[in-house]
Amino acid sequence: MSDVDPDDPRLKTRPIWGLAILVLPIVGVVVVTLAYVVMVSLGLQGRAADGAPMEIELTACDEARAVVSDRLDEMGFTAKLEPSPGGLLARFEGPTDPEVRASLPTTLATPGLLELRGGDRVLATQEDVVDATVRLDAMMTGSTLIHLSPGAADRVRAYVRETPSGQLDFFVDGERVGGQRNDAVTVGEVEIAPPIDDDPQRLRAVAHWAVVIDHPLPCRVTVVSSRDLSP
Repeated sequence: MSDVDPDDPRLKTRPIWGLAILVLPIVGVVVVTLAYVVMVSLGLQGRAADGAPMEIELTACDEARAVVSDRLDEMGFTAKLEPSPGGLLARFEGPTDPEVRASLPTTLATPGLLELRGGDRVLATQEDVVDATVRLDAMMTGSTLIHLSPGAADRVRAYVRETPSGQLDFFVDGERVGGQRNDAVTVGEVEIAPPIDDDPQRLRAVAHWAVVIDHPLPCRVTVVSSRDLSP
């Protein structure tokens, strides 16, 4: 038998909004977590591999085979890789999103060599990258998060202390792809924030940089062809 008296005035005077105040933070955490999962899935995995089968042929060295496979795996695609006259043939179930689908050949063939600069100084190169992934902030704005080796982290920290009002510039394969203010740098990691206002386009871009920087190609890879296959 319960010891709680339903007529207890202390219970009757508690307003319903008091319970709401306690519950809302929990609900908020759940909603934000689900949003993170959905947005990363949309950007990084191209709305899942539930589209028509596709085939991409590449010219590549033998060492590039494993990297191409890793890139496809990270994007959520299980591919069958086999030799071809051009070098390498990848067959897999593609995404339904036409823009993601069209971008896959470029993602597989992009070298992915990072150079992090502070002014005219090179602070980190691809060899200093521990890993790269997608980060979403509280406003669901995407960036490419890069964890650096201890040596590179020390160089970045020294530069930030010398130039607190400056910024870092990120170059991939010689092209500037974004920057980060020095006052926003965290020890051991940096973020590529591309100058793109459109949210879906930005998320696709940061996912692309995360995949290619995390799995840089060991040799030149070019796209021979890309086509849809009959289901």
